[in-house]
Order: sequence, then structure tokens, then C-alpha cells
Amino acid sequence: MNPDTLLTIGIITGMFAVPAIVSALTDLRRPYVGGSMLLSAVLLVVYASISKPEGYTFAELPEVMLTVIARILN
Repeated sequence: MNPDTLLTIGIITGMFAVPAIVSALTDLRRPYVGGSMLLSAVLLVVYASISKPEGYTFAELPEVMLTVIARILN
């Protein structure tokens, strides 16, 4: 799979993991689902960074994500 796609999936998964963790902690439950989502998001981002030889910078992240989303929608 393309490293840009893995990075985008990892970032989106991480964004969904944070509310799941906060919700579980406010209900005094253990955040199993949110924690596993966050772990998978971190692993996807790290694998995407390792797979791309020159790596990623913060400045190019919006362009990479928009390119992947545009590719999926077309």
C-alpha cells in the first residue's frame, strides 16, 4: 500500500481515537477500543514514515492528505 495512504489512514484513525479515549475515561471505563485505535494509528504513521525514504515534514502533511482524499474520491 502507498505510504501516503497509510499516513492518512493513521492520522484519521488517531483523530477518532482521542474522543473514544476521553469518553471512556469520563465514564470511568478502561479505554480498550480507544487505546487499540491509538496504537494502530501510531503504528501506521511510523510504518508510513519508515516506508518513504525521504520521510515527511509537517509542512507537507496537508498536501499529502488532500492528495490521498482526492485520489479516493476520483
